[in-house]
Amino acid sequence: MTINFPCFAPNRIIRSIPHGNLISKDMKITSILSIILVLSISTVLGQGNVRFSNITELGAGFQVGNTTRELTYTDILGNEQSATSNPETYKIPAPRLMTSFGVMLFDLIFVGAGAGYQFQANEDPLPYQHNVMGFGQLRLHFAKGRFRPFTDLRLGYNYTLNQNTNDLLSTDYYKWDGIFAEPSLGMAFKVGEKALFNIGLAYQFLRTDQREVVNASLLWQDVTTSDKQHRLIINLGFTFK
Repeated sequence: MTINFPCFAPNRIIRSIPHGNLISKDMKITSILSIILVLSISTVLGQGNVRFSNITELGAGFQVGNTTRELTYTDILGNEQSATSNPETYKIPAPRLMTSFGVMLFDLIFVGAGAGYQFQANEDPLPYQHNVMGFGQLRLHFAKGRFRPFTDLRLGYNYTLNQNTNDLLSTDYYKWDGIFAEPSLGMAFKVGEKALFNIGLAYQFLRTDQREVVNASLLWQDVTTSDKQHRLIINLGFTFK
């Protein structure tokens, strides 16, 4: 038995479908841009213009100016009260360690994220502080030679553990955390082919806000405090790439 199949003319079918229904103009543009993006990334990576890098630095911070402390609370009569004070300035430098991981673009721009630890020794009546930080970092070098001036910015979150000097500051009652910003200027010196030695001077703005866990006083309710500190920090360290 012979079975006859109908004959199709593919060219006629294709001609019968409007071209705009096959590939829209927006799809063509999107495809072209995607191809250009992929080729650009491939070119950059192929030329070695992107390197995974690490910046690790030791520093010492010197507080400048007084700590500004803002206190607000609701008294037993339901009235909102506020007060501002200036606790004494820390005179002992605060050592710290910062490390970040990211990419070095074109051997000039570092973009990454990291973590750090800063310790402030106590000075009567000021408590000691442990500061744990997480941050994003951007560093721009202005040259590729042996000597490389740079500018840097760290922005991030800070968690502070205070010494339990009294109920008002006690971490049993309050959780202290906040933000910090740290712009800096410095100079990097080339060490071999894959490392830089860095020296820099940074300004740090550190704000720590308390978050009440339980009521610290029967007379005060909704107590909030905010400390603002300013430091100049000398940094020494290495960039590995």
